[in-house]
Amino acid sequence: MALKEISEKISILEQKIKEKKEREREEEIKRRKALLEEKRRFIKERKELSEKIFEWSRKFSQTKEFEKLVKMIGILNSLWIYGSGWGHVGGGNGWGCHSRIYVTGNGNIIYEAYYKWMGRVKRLIFHDDEEMAQNLRKDYLEKLWKFIESGEVYRRIEKEVNEKIKSMF
Repeated sequence: MALKEISEKISILEQKIKEKKEREREEEIKRRKALLEEKRRFIKERKELSEKIFEWSRKFSQTKEFEKLVKMIGILNSLWIYGSGWGHVGGGNGWGCHSRIYVTGNGNIIYEAYYKWMGRVKRLIFHDDEEMAQNLRKDYLEKLWKFIESGEVYRRIEKEVNEKIKSMF
């Protein structure tokens, strides 16, 4: 192979690298546009759901029961109330993806996303319904609200208390 042939191969490689970078840049632009569109979709419905969830969270976090539960089974002044697949905007929801929702002592809501054995990959702390509406998908908020409204949230908490009781004896 002569130097001229190597030079031609280098030129081909440079062109392929340039094309690949351009494709990746275009894909990133598409991904960001899709993410922005997803954040805009259903914003009114997500806001309404988030308002209901925060109203419940603020009331629940001020009860004596919440205070006692946090002391017994809570984590860092918060109580785990819900678990499901991923719910954040832009997040997939494949095998091994799961999330948890926590209520804090002041009624804020924490969303944590986990992937398989890797542990937590995302943590969002919502101080108001607007933040939550901007960052969680409509289907996730609907499931969370249904879980709360149906009273299933209290059965989940009761299960946690029962497990704690069993572990003490």
